[in-house]
Amino acid sequence: MCEGGTLPIYKKLYEDTNGDMDTFFQMANELPGIKGEAVEKGCINHLTSLECTYNLRKKDYVTTSLLCDCSRQSVIYSMQSLWKEHKFTVKLRNIRRIAAD
Repeated sequence: MCEGGTLPIYKKLYEDTNGDMDTFFQMANELPGIKGEAVEKGCINHLTSLECTYNLRKKDYVTTSLLCDCSRQSVIYSMQSLWKEHKFTVKLRNIRRIAAD
């Protein structure tokens, strides 16, 4: 999913949903490794990564959980690029330590 960053992926979903935020987060469930949820219509939405989709991590070239904050920043950038009038907060939760074997 990280090929080229998240913006092109979210931008297509934004266009497919005509910018409707609640529909966007519901349809995010169709993206691989993503769970989306409209929690409070027009106000609170959740977007959860079910797995690390970063290719260098999948190939064990990178083994740091610092990628999680990079992903968090990427989601903020993507969401604010699509909905310029909104402010987004992205929280990291349940980060599993990535350890090299």
